[in-house]
Amino acid sequence: MGVTASRKWTIISDLDAIPAVAEAIRKLSEASVGAEGADAVEIAVVEALTNLVKHGYPDEPGRIEIAVRGETGGVTVDIFDTGQTIPDDILARAGTERFAFDPEDIDGLVEGGMGLSIIFMTMDVVDYSPQAGRNWLHLVRHKRN
Repeated sequence: MGVTASRKWTIISDLDAIPAVAEAIRKLSEASVGAEGADAVEIAVVEALTNLVKHGYPDEPGRIEIAVRGETGGVTVDIFDTGQTIPDDILARAGTERFAFDPEDIDGLVEGGMGLSIIFMTMDVVDYSPQAGRNWLHLVRHKRN
């Protein structure tokens, strides 16, 4: 696969920084995965960064590094941070089954965790690796025919 475009950002964990980066990533992604795929990438990035700002850096701001690479057959997004890690039980519960609920049982709805499940639903590869005080979220969206 040939690289069509790549870009990196470093932002401070602030919700106000997310829209501009997400929009730029969507635009960069279009050449690789089309408009619908780029929308999915943008949704995943917004969810990932929002979760990171709210839960990874709840007490004080920190740095977030984002690297995006568009290729002929897909888009790769890597997000690095030094905030709090995603708890294993939250990761284990993420996925499409998170949306399987009884609409008649409002009290039975699980709070939280939907953002991570949305990331799993919109991306083809989702890997998370906390190592030596640095967290790495690796996202890939393949081009659809």
